[in-house]
Amino acid sequence: NDHWTYAGTPSYIVMTSDPQYPWTDKKEDEKGNEKELSAAYIHAQYRDVNSFRSSHPALDIPVYVNGDITAFGHGDQLSFMKKRFKEYFNNKVYLGLGNHDYENNVNDCASNGCARDSVLTYLRMTKNLIARGNIDYRSSTGAGKFRESYAGSFAHSEWHNNLHVVQANNYPVYATKFETGVSHVNKKQFNINSSWNFIDNKMAFASNWGKVNILVTHKPNGWKNFSAADAEAFRAMMKKHKVAAVFAGHFHEDHGIYNNPNYFGETPVFLSGSASYETYLIVESLPEQKKLRVFSVRNNNHKAKTLLQEIDY
Repeated sequence: NDHWTYAGTPSYIVMTSDPQYPWTDKKEDEKGNEKELSAAYIHAQYRDVNSFRSSHPALDIPVYVNGDITAFGHGDQLSFMKKRFKEYFNNKVYLGLGNHDYENNVNDCASNGCARDSVLTYLRMTKNLIARGNIDYRSSTGAGKFRESYAGSFAHSEWHNNLHVVQANNYPVYATKFETGVSHVNKKQFNINSSWNFIDNKMAFASNWGKVNILVTHKPNGWKNFSAADAEAFRAMMKKHKVAAVFAGHFHEDHGIYNNPNYFGETPVFLSGSASYETYLIVESLPEQKKLRVFSVRNNNHKAKTLLQEIDY
């Protein structure tokens, strides 16, 4: 179990994002079969991720998929991705929700089934990996208007060796509400709210245990309802918890170091790119040297990975 290995052991995390099946935004793909191309990109990326993981057989290397799991959350899209997660990672994959999972499709899909199924798929897989108290949500069933109610940010927190990773989903202050279903038998409500307090509390706890804090969020900028005062307070929280790095996705073509000191202060930010652009990141933690190394993988070729930055912690 990678949670409790000796904290002096070097360890790795793979950070991917934006498989966004079945869509590719590459210009050279415009005349091709999008479903087939998107599927091929995802297969190729996950094969290379597993090739990297198998090159370290003594380590249990976690894989993150940081949002935009599918293009819209339709049933066939989610079904394809669930099969890939089983095929390549035996379902041990740490998911995040992005704007394509539960923002763009809210009130734009029959009975909000797309956002509902994206969230519930995410929740089922996350609950199988992470202790209930480390997932920020509440659920209830009742005889009132709604058969099921869900509330929270759905962010999650996990320890990997000496690293503590908080997945804040779309972005830390994202909030939305939606309902789904037509009769009491299948009527559900979702109240998504900010993960700010969850991030703060979990990072404080992890710091007390000597863990190194990492923030993962889908969008690295463009957060709605995020004032200048909010930005100042968020920067202060990042500094207080000595957050070593932020990992984001969202921008498919962009990969590598990203600059947004207005949100994150002096904490370095890294973009993983996307499956269609054949990019992802490898994070290496060296506890005895107190260093975090972030590597860029391009063309789905981990053997040619390049060092982006070395961070002291």
